[in-house]
Amino acid sequence: MSEEKKEAAEVSTNPALVEFPLDPWGMTSELRKAGLRASSSVRGNKEKHKLLLQTLRIIAAHSAARLKSDADAVTARVAKIAARSEDPRQRINAVASPLPAEKV
Repeated sequence: MSEEKKEAAEVSTNPALVEFPLDPWGMTSELRKAGLRASSSVRGNKEKHKLLLQTLRIIAAHSAARLKSDADAVTARVAKIAARSEDPRQRINAVASPLPAEKV
């Protein structure tokens, strides 16, 4: 039995009993709810099921593309910070500029 079919056979048809992986960030809670609602709407219709699977594949592909571009952006941002010639500790230990004189 393929891995995909094996996983599908182990998932309950009852939405209340479907177990998802632990999400410590809470970023998938809305996706889980929407996915269970959409799955309930399929109601045995193969066209609806096909559409649902296509949509999930697009979401997965979008996430993979964002992962790459976001990782590249973080790498560039870290490199830019590292390229600064100023030592950040100098800003912290710098002498404060004198306060302007009060006007009377």
